[in-house]
Amino acid sequence: MKLGFTVGVWDLLHEGHINLLKRAKDHCDYLFVGIMTDFWVRIQKDHNRPFESLAQRLVNLRNTNLTDKIIILNTLDMTPYLQMVDVWIKGSDQKNMLPIQWDNEVFLSRTPNISTTELIEKRRKSKDK
Repeated sequence: MKLGFTVGVWDLLHEGHINLLKRAKDHCDYLFVGIMTDFWVRIQKDHNRPFESLAQRLVNLRNTNLTDKIIILNTLDMTPYLQMVDVWIKGSDQKNMLPIQWDNEVFLSRTPNISTTELIEKRRKSKDK
């Protein structure tokens, strides 16, 4: 059985996230999906992120039925998780983002014209009106 691992914020779960999860499943038999806590999202992204709470992001991720196991991550150190899996699956935008590199990484290309940052900006602008 080939074990896979991917990690993300999964904020405003959208088509790009769904595509990544579907394609990640092609690279493993069992997919562990890490979801970052609100604290670490703020550290990594900025203090206005995540747009949705961890609780909401968990519900959204569970509802995809594309995960075998969701792990709440309260660290940027992926080493303990990588020791238990065969392949680390990342979005191409994570190539230089995470502080650790691993021998068995798969990079999946982004879905064109989909951006969480742009979706957040649109939501904020519509709230301001």
